[in-house]
Amino acid sequence: IDALRPVAGRLTLMAADAGMHMVGRLDPAEDDRAIAEAARDLGVQAPALSTYFQGQPGASGLVLGYAGVDETGITLAAKRLIEAIETA
Repeated sequence: IDALRPVAGRLTLMAADAGMHMVGRLDPAEDDRAIAEAARDLGVQAPALSTYFQGQPGASGLVLGYAGVDETGITLAAKRLIEAIETA
């Protein structure tokens, strides 16, 4: 997604051939829970990937849903997500 290019070094989108969600992997040093909370405060739901692990988290990242969101909505959410990543 071109709109997320400003954080390409911090967020790596994992390819998805189908579905309603994709995963954005973060560097293990990034606090995905803090980023998810900052995103939520900006009106974007991007749950922390680490919350899906039982026990010790195996990865840091965000679960990004895109079903039912038009291109304008995705672009706006991407801008807010960038802000969350940069400020968390």
